[in-house]
Amino acid sequence: SRISITQFPLGHEVSVTTLQIALAYAAIANGGYLMKPIIVEKILNAEGQVIHREKPQIVRKISSIENIASLKSMLQLAVESGTGTSAYLAGWNVAGKTGTAQKFINGEYSKLKFISSFAGFFPADDPQLVGVFVLDEPRKGQHWGGLSAAPIFRNVMKRIIYQDDEILVHKPRLKSRPAPIPERPPAVLLAGIKENAPVTLMTVAVETFNPGITVPNLRGMSLRSAIATVKKFGLTPRVEGSGAVVYQWPIAGTEVSPGSTCSIKLN
Repeated sequence: SRISITQFPLGHEVSVTTLQIALAYAAIANGGYLMKPIIVEKILNAEGQVIHREKPQIVRKISSIENIASLKSMLQLAVESGTGTSAYLAGWNVAGKTGTAQKFINGEYSKLKFISSFAGFFPADDPQLVGVFVLDEPRKGQHWGGLSAAPIFRNVMKRIIYQDDEILVHKPRLKSRPAPIPERPPAVLLAGIKENAPVTLMTVAVETFNPGITVPNLRGMSLRSAIATVKKFGLTPRVEGSGAVVYQWPIAGTEVSPGSTCSIKLN
């Protein structure tokens, strides 16, 4: 209609699924590449062998590198000082945005019933996880996305960090925000060309160690027990937090050289 241009910024006259939102944020996290969604990553047989594995497929590139960098910066600011502060994860650069939508009922937008949401990814400068959380008709007064959905994002991602050693502790934040990367000269996206491939959302750091000591399992230990165990194995402890051990790097069972650092996070 003629007034659509004034309604779109409010979210009116537009309807999207949760999966579509997730794909959009994944495209931003991937540097502007829209990917085909994958429900089943791999299939194992009874012996635990992989008999089928899905491969990432690019649908198209949706924007320039410069525009994507600007979007990431704005989404970071939304979490750092905007409506999404409840999604902030200490030690991590989170990018995301809250949503508070009026439900369309009987031909009009309700003033009493809402859908609240938060969509985001982290770490913002090396994305590994995208999450979208949607609440249908949260209690009035708590219906804002920043009050209801953003804390769920934070709590769920925090549990994933503590339980999955492949989600690595992020490097300290830079004091100054890097400027957006300028767009390269136009180039044809060719399948199979490495430099044109999108960034993979799940990344795992690989370190080369000299075999010698097998890292013990420290999860659940107290601070005193964890430090004593690490030193007993000839390793150097690096501790963060208090309580019980919820995260360690290198993971238990990894072969390392004597004197290597073992990072421990407690909560």
